[in-house]
Amino acid sequence: MSRRVQLREMTEKDFASYVVYSNEQHAADLQKEKGISKEEAFMETEEGLKRMLPNGKETPDNYLMVIERQEDSVVVGYMWYMYDHRREDTYLFLCDFFIFEEERRKGYGEEALCEMDEAAGQLSCKKCVLFVENENMSARKLYEKCGYIYRNERENGRYMDKDL
Repeated sequence: MSRRVQLREMTEKDFASYVVYSNEQHAADLQKEKGISKEEAFMETEEGLKRMLPNGKETPDNYLMVIERQEDSVVVGYMWYMYDHRREDTYLFLCDFFIFEEERRKGYGEEALCEMDEAAGQLSCKKCVLFVENENMSARKLYEKCGYIYRNERENGRYMDKDL
């Protein structure tokens, strides 16, 4: 199947744009979820990202990708996944995934997840894992459509995985 999007590694400029976009999105979610101020939400989000990516885009075993349309190389979203090889059952964990609002419902998300599955296979991963918040129904439907199955439920969401 010919895909309309491709994943490519973020440049420093892409990474800077991603950090701004991601922090804005996650801070807005935290603000609603925890009822905290915008400033507190931004601080918590920035600290979390620095903890998870201490070396920025050069943090080992983390893949920070731009999702771009193949026809014109326009960026339609971002994807960040982490390779976990500390256990016998190696897997990719989808840390962050955005398709920009104006680019949604065009099939780009499904295609980007297929690209990630292929990357996982190249790393000899046995599965892909992700966490989705309960109220994010469109993401839940997308993941189900792509073969992800609910495994563990938490207070604010569910872990899903897909065997490769």
